[in-house]
Amino acid sequence: MDNDAVPPSSPPHAIATNPPSSPFFEPQRYGAFSPKSSSPPPLFSSDDSGETLDITNYESPRIFKNKRKGAWYETDNGDSTQNTPEPKKTKMSRNYDSGIYMMSDNSDGSVDPLPEHKSPFPFTAEAIDEEEPEPMSMTEAAFYSALRVGLDRNCQNYDFQGLDLGDNDIKQIGDLNSVIKNLPDPGNDLPAEGQYRSMVPELYINLSHNSLRRMTPSLFHLQHLTTLVLRDNRIEELPPQISQLHNLQELDLSLNKVQYLPFEMLQMLVPHGKLEHLVTLGNPVLERVSQSRYRKLDERFMFTSSTKDIYPRLQSCADREALIWHIRYIESMENFLNAVESKYTVGVRSADERVFAHHAATRVAADSPSSRYIARTLVTYFDQTGQLVKGSPAQPSPSTTDYSIIIETNEGAFGVPSTPLFTPSTSSRIPSLLTMSVSTALANITVEETMERLGEPVPFDGAAILARATHNDAYAGFGYSHQCHVCKKDYIVARAEWIEFWSTSFTVFYPFKVKVCSWGCVPPEMTKKPAKELAW
Repeated sequence: MDNDAVPPSSPPHAIATNPPSSPFFEPQRYGAFSPKSSSPPPLFSSDDSGETLDITNYESPRIFKNKRKGAWYETDNGDSTQNTPEPKKTKMSRNYDSGIYMMSDNSDGSVDPLPEHKSPFPFTAEAIDEEEPEPMSMTEAAFYSALRVGLDRNCQNYDFQGLDLGDNDIKQIGDLNSVIKNLPDPGNDLPAEGQYRSMVPELYINLSHNSLRRMTPSLFHLQHLTTLVLRDNRIEELPPQISQLHNLQELDLSLNKVQYLPFEMLQMLVPHGKLEHLVTLGNPVLERVSQSRYRKLDERFMFTSSTKDIYPRLQSCADREALIWHIRYIESMENFLNAVESKYTVGVRSADERVFAHHAATRVAADSPSSRYIARTLVTYFDQTGQLVKGSPAQPSPSTTDYSIIIETNEGAFGVPSTPLFTPSTSSRIPSLLTMSVSTALANITVEETMERLGEPVPFDGAAILARATHNDAYAGFGYSHQCHVCKKDYIVARAEWIEFWSTSFTVFYPFKVKVCSWGCVPPEMTKKPAKELAW
């Protein structure tokens, strides 16, 4: 083998007779580098030309380098640096309405350009038609116009009475959350020294003389609503979400079709809430309970402050029931006064022995003379579809005037039926498989989707539960289920309910309906007869 042969995979031997003695001190015969150059001498680079492959090529000065790719040495195939093709230059192109795509120094020229920009706004006629809002009715337009005028002026009082408004016409009423109290006049309306002026608005809304059957959910988001007038409408039931109006001070429900109030409203009454004036005249069951109890009472009974003088008169009283209601109210006041005198606020159970499990959150009867627990109806039991269980007493309605109301006084209970109280076959709190399945399905999909997946025919029990879910959402607008007052679980169909009567004055008694999710959630005190009955 020839010793001088250079293998193609190795660089050729450089021939140099006088190599530099130091990499930092190079010969001065070419004058190309200073004795104190900071750069090491060039060795082999890819910018060599094919003609000079000796050491002189690396010691000669250069102003620029030839940018070539590939090996500097010649291979067996004859390929060398000068035969390497020029690198491809990246062609930059501009996409329509998307700017210029700038390649970074480290990016490959073969990277695909960004996709064409698409505007988020619709340009086609079909897309524009889909985004167009539904046309307003005349009544909704009148409401919205009055609403906008008030918002532009930052008004706090809004009068929408007599516009024949329906439930869907007032869905924009939630815009009143943006109202801000106007600044006082710096010349005439500044507060006195040491005082301050609150900037929180106090909204007044009058929706009287309209066609409302329920209240739109956006109304319950008005946290600064203090007065709400719903007089002369068609409201049959108030949703539990009305308790979200924490600052409501006045509520007028006169001349509607309300039969009872949701139990959640009890927390709105003073002192736990700010509701001081609640008017319910002209409603079917409410009117009978709140007013007729005292129409036949003598004035000397009305203003008697001690029950010791009233009990003996039960024997000769023409309307014993009305007098019992009065006795019960006087006793609730006495219990409160005794607690104040002893400087110890006793619990509801120790005050009048009428606490139930669902009263734990309110405890109104022991610490305030403003609202008192007075009486209750019998418990009504339902099956999983909402049908009355055979043998269970029915709840009072506008068509029924004869129903049992138990009033428990210190001397005994009044209104206890002679027959034993109805007791269900079980007190389990575990829901049925069907109820649990439907509740789980409706937590993820709608009623329509659930019925579509069930297929035809839908089982009767399942269809009844779905119908109740639709009713709950239509009346409240906050979902298919409500919350149990005892165990705090969600339910679609109430399994038991009863009405409790609470009073705020001598002549006003409000019925609050309590609903629970299972027969086991009924407090034991409600299923037993009182130990002592009132006799005369």
